[in-house]
Amino acid sequence: MKTDQLPKVVEQLKLDLHKRVQQFNKETGLEISGVIVEGIYTDAPVADQNPILKTYRVGVNIEL
Repeated sequence: MKTDQLPKVVEQLKLDLHKRVQQFNKETGLEISGVIVEGIYTDAPVADQNPILKTYRVGVNIEL
């Protein structure tokens, strides 16, 4: 993916996540009140480069 494509891809992900949260809230009667997405990076040192992203951790707050 090119850097200039990133804003469009992020916007699509946000819209998809919003739809999924609404569906979860409707189906369960619970309410997701917040979503946190955190990047997890490699532990190995990388000379003269930024750390390498391994995966993402996603957390949610659910109102009971």
